[in-house]
Formats: sequence, structure tokens, C-alpha cells
Amino acid sequence: MLAPLIKPAIARHLVVVAASTPTDASLPNPPGYATDGVQRSDLSAYQVAAELAKSKPGAGFVAMGTSLPFAAVQYLTAREIY
Repeated sequence: MLAPLIKPAIARHLVVVAASTPTDASLPNPPGYATDGVQRSDLSAYQVAAELAKSKPGAGFVAMGTSLPFAAVQYLTAREIY
């Protein structure tokens, strides 16, 4: 987790930029983060689900990451139901 590093970064007047933090672009940035680069998770979730539904109706799939729980993966899989 990067959380313990945010306060020292702010104290040193460093700008903290994140990718998908928070994962939901409608939420505000966490304290100490200057900006966020959104990775278009909603579009990606839709494209994966739409292609799967077309090619294998009724099939399921798993989104895997390397350090679960991983907020971006959790958000992505939650959006894929739409």
C-alpha cells in the first residue's frame, strides 16, 4: 500500500499522481493525491462482457490480478454485470 508514503511526499511538496485511484472516476481523489489517471474501466468491462456474451452465451469468466484484493479489478468485475 502506498498510503504510508503519501504524508511524507506531501511534506516534501511532491505531487502524487495515481492510476485508477479511486477506481470509480465519480469519486474524489484520496487525501494527498493531486490527480488521477482513469483507465477507462467501464468501457473495458462493457467490451469484455459484450464479446463474451456474443461468442459464448451464458459463459462466465474470471478477472485475475497479482495482488488481490485489488480495487481496480474489483471495480471492473462489478461493472461487467451491466
